[in-house]
Amino acid sequence: MNNPLMTSPFNSEIDPSYNDLTVVESGELATALDQYWQTRKAACRERVERLKLLAANSEAEPKWLTFCSHRTGFLQRLQKAGVKASGGPLQELWNRDAGLVRDARRALQNEITAELWIPYQRSPLKFVCASPWAGGYKVRASTFPAGHERFELGKAYVTAFLGETCLFTIVPSGNYVTLNTFEFVKDGVAWSSGEVLPKVFAQTLVEFQVDLRDAERSFAPLCALWNEIAQLARETANLDRVDRSAREWRKVHIPDEQKLDILRRMELFEAGDPAAPRGLLLQGPSGTGKTLIARTLANTASCDFQKLSLADIKERDLGASGQRVREIWNHARSHRPAIIFIDECDGVFGRRGAAETDVIASDIVQAFLPEWDGIEQTPGIMVICATNRRDMLDDAILSRFGWEIEISLPGASDRRDILQQEIQMLGITSEVPEDIVPLTQGMSGRDLRSIASTARSLAHPGTPEREHFLAATSTARKRTNVQVDQTAKWETLALETAYLDRLKLICMLLRDAEKWEMQGIAVPKSLLLIGPDAGGKRRAAHALGNESGLAFFSPTMADLKANFSGQSGNRVKMIFERACSSSPSILFLDRLDLIAPNRNLVNASDPLTNEIVGQLAQECERLRGTACHVFLLGASSSPDQIDAEVLSCFDERMLIPLPNLDARMKLLTGLLTGKRVNFPLDDGTLLLAQLTEHKGLATNDLETWVQSAEQKALLRALQNGGPEHYSISLDDFDAPGGAIMGRGGVL
Repeated sequence: MNNPLMTSPFNSEIDPSYNDLTVVESGELATALDQYWQTRKAACRERVERLKLLAANSEAEPKWLTFCSHRTGFLQRLQKAGVKASGGPLQELWNRDAGLVRDARRALQNEITAELWIPYQRSPLKFVCASPWAGGYKVRASTFPAGHERFELGKAYVTAFLGETCLFTIVPSGNYVTLNTFEFVKDGVAWSSGEVLPKVFAQTLVEFQVDLRDAERSFAPLCALWNEIAQLARETANLDRVDRSAREWRKVHIPDEQKLDILRRMELFEAGDPAAPRGLLLQGPSGTGKTLIARTLANTASCDFQKLSLADIKERDLGASGQRVREIWNHARSHRPAIIFIDECDGVFGRRGAAETDVIASDIVQAFLPEWDGIEQTPGIMVICATNRRDMLDDAILSRFGWEIEISLPGASDRRDILQQEIQMLGITSEVPEDIVPLTQGMSGRDLRSIASTARSLAHPGTPEREHFLAATSTARKRTNVQVDQTAKWETLALETAYLDRLKLICMLLRDAEKWEMQGIAVPKSLLLIGPDAGGKRRAAHALGNESGLAFFSPTMADLKANFSGQSGNRVKMIFERACSSSPSILFLDRLDLIAPNRNLVNASDPLTNEIVGQLAQECERLRGTACHVFLLGASSSPDQIDAEVLSCFDERMLIPLPNLDARMKLLTGLLTGKRVNFPLDDGTLLLAQLTEHKGLATNDLETWVQSAEQKALLRALQNGGPEHYSISLDDFDAPGGAIMGRGGVL
């Protein structure tokens, strides 16, 4: 005789000490998210206590055991009546004499047994089974390959066996499920009973309906008890899962409002609530934690989870991808509740008809849509996708989500927490220096993980200090600023003090934009550098990029202009999106009069250039209305040639004039510093600066002048025997009309 509390499949051991998980709570909750977790824990504890009382029902099993021992004799009567009633149908089926049928019935009477089966669990399908020969009951797993949904829990079924072989099951409605047939062999000839036996037994079972209802009533209390025990085990596990989930979600650094939205809707989904979402689109820049959110959901949600990418779905042959989509959905349907997560979904669900979308990708979209629409008839399945290119998604796919969350770059507080979390995962116990956090502005979680790893490598085998974090942060910045001249610094700019101070102020505001905006200070959005000195404007822009440490983008005309209509506008849009995804950042448009010429001038531009100008104007205007910190920096020697609509997007203009005496001296000093010269640097650069007065030389001209002097010194050194004879003299500086210095003129 079995004890259901020991042998039931529900009975994972229940730990009565679940209250050991109780966390001592402070009297006042810090945040709404803390309150959410405490509320969930309190509700879970309450359900556990209630279920413990319900599970203490000690009368349920004795009642069922009494039925199994004393009141299952009707199965023997059913067995005899069924075999007896099968004579006529078998004789009619076999069209043989009564002797064959009599022998078959005798063999059948000796071998067939009838059992009472009551399903009590659907997933996986399990039955409690009783018979007059067992004297008790046992638990059987389903022997049915499919069709579990046709069995009604708590209802009595009769199953016939021939030895160990299951022949058929009779359902309460009077129908039957046939698994095997009885075959009688005589004189080497096998006679199959076909559907005769299940049909006859089903007709005979009508006389025993009272016994079946009595069995259902006797088992109902024990079934309820088992359900309560199973639910108690689940709720006890849920209590631990709540604590584990809280710890997991603390590693996800997004605003608490977004966390609460995700957690509450996922509760509805797990509970099968009609208001549960059908889909979720996570959009935002790369490295901001979209995949981490999905992974955390997989770790904390009690549901099946499929993590997929383009390689998991896209097949080589046309039509095969559609079949793969159906396999994914069939798996989800058979494992509900289930989540289908697709990372980088823009590669899977590209807009049909777009140049970037091939036939196979369109096949995937067309196969996915009808499956997704079927969620309304098949609840318990959610589709979660992640992308940083929402604009590339097919419109029909977008309309199916119904729930979108934008995951932005982390703020200062989150960056500090992420960086601290990452260094702790590397086994480092030290705190992150506070002055490092502002330098990480605009970085994603992935960037911060890289900084932690780099700092750890630089300090190995010791513990990272402030200088290691500074070096790691600088390295991370330089990876995004490969287009910047690393030699461009404030001290190298040939600018008057007023202009330089203005650039330094802009740099300071951009570098700590978050803090200044919190104080109500307006951070500059744009600046147009104008003036005749092309090299000076470019060097000033690069110095701003270096000194601010922000991501720096400097597209050229070749980066923007494509070969076909429509592609140039898309390139412009992608440049602005990259800048926004890396904000705070600087977007530098050099020679703006060439990139965005005035469209009102006759023959000013071709159709492709007009496309660039139109898209550029739209993106600049859109940039002014967004919260992302992208500083639009332009440069032009001919501002009157710039398209008026683009020009209006620049709030401030700064004139970069030709370098004056002090600026020329400063620039020449910077260009000659570190080089071998045979004259006092300060006196020599002063004389050179004075001799270029009224020459109208720009920064580029002075750089070329110094390079020309270097080449003359190099040739002289080669003629005199080698590198040890190399040095620059004032004689090497030629003027357009001859030598600036007299022969042998050395200061």
